[in-house]
Amino acid sequence: MSTKPATPRLNPTRARDYLGTRALGFSLVELIVGMSIAVLCIGVIYQTMANSSRTVSFAAGATDADTSAKMTLYMLEEQINRAGFGLTGFGSTATDRYGCTITNNTDTALPTIFAPASITSGSSNDTLQLMASGFDYPVSRQFVGTDKLGLPTNQILLGTNYGITTGDLLLLISYFSTDNCGKLYQVRSVSSHTFAHDGSPTDTVTLDNTVSFSGRLYHMGSTAKAGKLSQQPFSTTWQVDKDGLYVTNHTKTGTPATPTEIYRDRNTVGFKVEYGVDTDADTTVDAWQNGSTTPTWANVVAIRVGLLVRNSNYEKTADSTTYSWAGGDFTMQHLDGTDGSGNHVDPTKDWKHYRYRTYQRIYLLRNVVLGQD
Repeated sequence: MSTKPATPRLNPTRARDYLGTRALGFSLVELIVGMSIAVLCIGVIYQTMANSSRTVSFAAGATDADTSAKMTLYMLEEQINRAGFGLTGFGSTATDRYGCTITNNTDTALPTIFAPASITSGSSNDTLQLMASGFDYPVSRQFVGTDKLGLPTNQILLGTNYGITTGDLLLLISYFSTDNCGKLYQVRSVSSHTFAHDGSPTDTVTLDNTVSFSGRLYHMGSTAKAGKLSQQPFSTTWQVDKDGLYVTNHTKTGTPATPTEIYRDRNTVGFKVEYGVDTDADTTVDAWQNGSTTPTWANVVAIRVGLLVRNSNYEKTADSTTYSWAGGDFTMQHLDGTDGSGNHVDPTKDWKHYRYRTYQRIYLLRNVVLGQD
């Protein structure tokens, strides 16, 4: 009977002599060196990933800001193209009345300036107000007021009341007054060639008794047709606060009537606007004018807009670069709306720790230039 031979055992001392001391592990110095190299490699990898993450985040912020700016410019273009629709048909007299004050006798928040586009220049940013008729086929017409034919003081005589219904908003512009030239009324009832309005019984249109007609009527739309947006008056205001650019709609009714915010672009923090003035009647812009002075309205043919758009990503390195557009420099403000001429106590609210881009566009006031009546 055969037996399995026993496995020989090595003596540790002889094994060390045979294989060498490395067979038993690393020395302390080797471990320290290896761990140091590993830590360095991890640090390099982490730094690379962190830089990559910041790059991706900054690129995403830039893309978001660019997209917001383009959406804002697109919406602004659509609204400026609409501005002035239904507010012509006066001949040369229409533009002579642009800029005059409107007395609002309705419960809407429609603005008090008669103009397709009016600019108010601010210390940091500007305000743009746009206006147009919301009626599908706005045809201006002449009117005669109450003191002409002895009508009741809350009635106006028209050549025809075609297309006018209860709830419509009618803007009456005087041929003769150059300051408080407009009155806005809401129709309460229509009978024959007259309509009764909701204004104060003593609030009538000033007339010149030496002429047959006293002014022009503009059909601004109707607040009664709530389900038909195309019939509602068009009036919006574009402006900037510490939370970005926002747009308000002035057609909401109420007591008191207040504008309603309909759009906000939190990336756009600077808004500058200028009139394009045609001084030689060739329908091209010869000069640009801000809203600090009243333009010659008959010569205003375009609007120039500049946007300052901020990337929302915070940067450790401050950059005090001045940003400008064709109309001049933007006035920089900190993120809380305070003056940006100095440093903010909180670096995360200091404008210099963010990056910016500027955009500008020129828009033709086509309804003013081309007309449609």
